[in-house]
Amino acid sequence: MDYRADSRGAENAAAGGIDWQAALKLSALSDHVRTHLLSVYSMLAALLACAAAGCLLNMYFHLPHLLLFGGSVAMLLYYLWNMASMTEALRARVMLGFAAFSGASLAPLVEMTAAVASEWTVLAALSCTALIFGCFSLSALLARRRSYLFLGAWLSSAMTCLFWLGLVGMFFPNRVHHALQLYGGLLMYSGFVIYDTQLIVEKADVAFRNGLKPSVVDDAMKLFTDFIAILRRVLIILARSQQRRSDDSRGNASSKRRSSSHRSAYD
Repeated sequence: MDYRADSRGAENAAAGGIDWQAALKLSALSDHVRTHLLSVYSMLAALLACAAAGCLLNMYFHLPHLLLFGGSVAMLLYYLWNMASMTEALRARVMLGFAAFSGASLAPLVEMTAAVASEWTVLAALSCTALIFGCFSLSALLARRRSYLFLGAWLSSAMTCLFWLGLVGMFFPNRVHHALQLYGGLLMYSGFVIYDTQLIVEKADVAFRNGLKPSVVDDAMKLFTDFIAILRRVLIILARSQQRRSDDSRGNASSKRRSSSHRSAYD
């Protein structure tokens, strides 16, 4: 036992500070799990880079939405159908293609956000998404092992409720349904970041204990899906907020012009 480390932590606590070294030490994770997490986050970065490239390309070429949807579905079905027989390298290539199609399908939303608000709003949405994802994923890693796995049942129930709510909203659209889908979905996928992160850790730990190697691509895809779902909702929220501000400012300007014209008429 390292008494010097304990004494330093006690001194920091007594001084009102935080022992960041102790707080950020993932001592509960084995070396194999840490290496696996590093590979997962590296693969996630590659998937996000492919998604960004697909988004930029589609903003230039403007491919049909049906083609992008069909390409995404084809990639995903091929991956799921041949998952057991595919090597890890082939899985990575297929999922990088899926990420490119997913990013390309985001291009219309990104263009709409830039047109309604500005390019800075797109960057702000990306920064907010990265911050949300990073904070929730880090909190899952620093929390007690398996402490958030109970969220799986709640999140699955929430996803089912949002699915049926969206189905009802297609036939009876109203603002309440849309707001629940938007903000409830943001909260749900933020919870999925915590749940998926801890699930990745536990599955990797069990796999290594049994002499198996967990799939980096499968685990990275879980986090990639969460990231894209959060980004989509943050883009819509920020774009609508900016549009609302623009409409309010235009309304105030027009009311001032009307009042000034009334005053000049009386004068």
